[in-house]
Amino acid sequence: MTAGSVEIGPATMYTTLKKLKQAGWIAGTGEEDSKILYQITAEGSTLLQENFERRIKIVEIAKQAFHSGGKLYG
Repeated sequence: MTAGSVEIGPATMYTTLKKLKQAGWIAGTGEEDSKILYQITAEGSTLLQENFERRIKIVEIAKQAFHSGGKLYG
């Protein structure tokens, strides 16, 4: 999924899945080959979109700072 750019250990993965499920951001949808399948919920999708847009803004601010020699105006 990340082409090796992100590595997550099993303990971190299962802890994260548990927290996402408890928050209502993902839901189990069944099992396949002894693996639990999850799907993002409507609430999780909304939160993901908001986070994605916020991070795009942060990257844009960083680009502006980089291209202006580190000067930020605002």
